[in-house]
Amino acid sequence: MHRYIISLFSLAAMFFGLFAWFNVAVDPSNLFGSDELEQEVSEALLKGESVANLRNYDERIFQKYYVQGLESAPEVIIIGSSRSLQLRESSFDGKRVFNSSVSGASLEDYMAIWQLYLANQIKPDYLVLGIDPWIFNRKNTQVRWKSLAQEFNDIGLRLGLDVKQYADVPVSKSKLQTIFSLAYLKASIRVFFATNKTLKPTEYFITDILDHPLGVKLYDGSVVSPLNRRDPDQNLVSADAARFASAGSAYSMEGYWRIDPVLRKSFEAFLDALGSSDVKVMILLPPYHPLAYDGMIQNGYAIVGAVEEYLRDAAQRRGMVVTGSYDPRRVGCDITEFTDGMHPKEACVRRLIEPFEELAARSEKNSEK
Repeated sequence: MHRYIISLFSLAAMFFGLFAWFNVAVDPSNLFGSDELEQEVSEALLKGESVANLRNYDERIFQKYYVQGLESAPEVIIIGSSRSLQLRESSFDGKRVFNSSVSGASLEDYMAIWQLYLANQIKPDYLVLGIDPWIFNRKNTQVRWKSLAQEFNDIGLRLGLDVKQYADVPVSKSKLQTIFSLAYLKASIRVFFATNKTLKPTEYFITDILDHPLGVKLYDGSVVSPLNRRDPDQNLVSADAARFASAGSAYSMEGYWRIDPVLRKSFEAFLDALGSSDVKVMILLPPYHPLAYDGMIQNGYAIVGAVEEYLRDAAQRRGMVVTGSYDPRRVGCDITEFTDGMHPKEACVRRLIEPFEELAARSEKNSEK
């Protein structure tokens, strides 16, 4: 029996050791490296250049360098998750736009990224918030925001929030959490297969080919996916979407049965602060694949509908415009307009924001009330 327990512990140690090693070796957000890459890429985009084959970088630190380098404010700033990264400048009727969305965005990210702009006295005319339902899930497993823990702490104090409920985890501890994070493991696996199953770092390069098959980080902050994700096999996409919400696997929605009151209070304080500024706020609800949305409703994630209802109400009370819906049928996005269960293609999200002048006019009218 004693030998059995020792063997069991040895196997567990080996498993968790491999788990941690793989996350550090792939490191899809470059959390364990230097920030030289992020600085170089920000400098390229500030010069109006686009970058191809960009992987394994800390998107939050990139935002920090980019905003610090801005000499004037974009007219429109977008903050969301990877589900909003397909929104491009071309959808905004000639306005200057920057998309500051980051993968796996949590509420802390929205607030911390906005704080970057505030600290550098950069104020746009419009702020588009691409809100995902998991931002009100206390168990969403997202820790990448801690790259901007200081910025979150600053805006939290400015809003009178008890930031100790969020940001009292030292960076070293948050990185340790990331090493053993299931969400980070999933990201590592995606990057591992996307880079032809190699652990060698990829080399980015400046490109004028804005639809380059290796994928592009455009000058406006948006992302053009690699060709294999841009035009995937629809049978594989449908299979992925059907699995999306099965067996508790919906991204960052684990253990999610109510809107967390602390996160709700923080979100509303954030909206109130935005509402009292001169910035006009629009809330974007990016849709899920039809099969994934149906699966969530049927398999214990009906909270997604309640979150949408809450967001519409919260926005209406503050005179803010809402566009889009988590339910793809409400916005006319069909199964061919998704790259997997949760990421809409550009054509789908573009439809939600156009015509922008009409949304802007509604926003202006609401702000006058």
